[in-house]
Amino acid sequence: MCSLSLLIGSHGCDDVYNLNLSDVLEVEPTRCLDQYILKVEGDANDTVNLSNLLDSGQQTGIWSQGGTVSVDNQQYNLWTHSGNSQAYLLIDTDIHTVNANTL
Repeated sequence: MCSLSLLIGSHGCDDVYNLNLSDVLEVEPTRCLDQYILKVEGDANDTVNLSNLLDSGQQTGIWSQGGTVSVDNQQYNLWTHSGNSQAYLLIDTDIHTVNANTL
């Protein structure tokens, strides 16, 4: 699986990261399936807020969690966006809180 990894947090610090669909679409798409996959890694002290807006402020759909996947022996919650069926967000299951569509 080709993807870009984003590491948030630093060994126990409480870090909050805000992501939207535009962030995922900035990732180089996979060659075989033309999918945009962004992996977010962190720990239980970290929070990811998912926005349903593009950078332009336009609302294009909502994020939905679709189970978990394993990549290189690491578990991730799989998030998809209703506005783009090729956009995938994999958020480390160690991350304590994911607030969807809050921004």
